[in-house]
Amino acid sequence: MVAKLRKCYFTSQVEQLHSSDPRQWWSKTKRILKKEDPNPLVNLDYLGHPDQLPDYINDFFVSVSVHLLKVDPAILITLTDDYCADYVVDPADVEYRLANINFLKAPGPDGIPSWLLRDFAPYLCHPLASIFKASIREGYFPPIWKAVDVIPVPKTP
Repeated sequence: MVAKLRKCYFTSQVEQLHSSDPRQWWSKTKRILKKEDPNPLVNLDYLGHPDQLPDYINDFFVSVSVHLLKVDPAILITLTDDYCADYVVDPADVEYRLANINFLKAPGPDGIPSWLLRDFAPYLCHPLASIFKASIREGYFPPIWKAVDVIPVPKTP
C-alpha cells in the first residue's frame, strides 16, 4: 500500500511538471528530489579571505591571455587602432549587457555566478571591454570561451 501511494504521489508530481515553465520545473524537481540550494559561490573554488576574492577573479581573467607574448612598450607609440570600427566594443554596451544578465540562470564553466557579473557590472565593464577588444585585434578566441556545460533533461512521454 505504501509503495502504491508513493508511486501515485510521484506520478502526480511529475504530471504537474509538464505544465510548468523551466524555472518552476527546476524548483519542483529539486523539491521532489529533496535537493538543497547550493551556495552560489561554490563553483568559484575559493577558500581564502573574502578581501582577496577580487584578486582571485582577476587572476582568472588574466589566465585567459597567459599564452600571449608580452608587448614591448617601445612599440606601443607606433601602434594605431587597426581594426574595423564595426568591431569596437564599448564599455557602456558591456555594462548594459552585464547589468541585464538573468541572475536566475546557472553559471557557466567558469563558475562565476551571474548575479556577481550583474552586480559588479560598473567595475567589470572596462576590463572586459579591453579583453574583448584584444581578442578581436589579435584574432584569437580563447578556448575557455567556447566551453559550455550541457545538462541533458530527459523527455517524458
